[in-house]
This record gives sequence, C-alpha cells and structure tokens, in this order.
Amino acid sequence: MGRGAHAHPLSLCVVVTNDAHFNVLKQIDWPKVAILTIQEFASQI
Repeated sequence: MGRGAHAHPLSLCVVVTNDAHFNVLKQIDWPKVAILTIQEFASQI
C-alpha cells in the first residue's frame, strides 16, 4: 500500500473499483478482501 493509504486491519487485499460485480467478494470470510469505491478510497488518502 502506498504512503497515506489505509487498509482495513484484517485485509489481505484491497480492490478499488466502482464495478459492483466485485461486491460478491465482501461475502467471503477468508481471505478478507476490502472493496472500496473510488470515492471511499479517495477520502482515505
């Protein structure tokens, strides 16, 4: 992760996208994938 970016503490992967097809990954327990919209990501940097 780049400087200033913050992932969820349990995340192994962060996907930044506005494509709702990736939301299915929110349902899996492991590996944990954080799905952020571009707007959510931009608000964290």
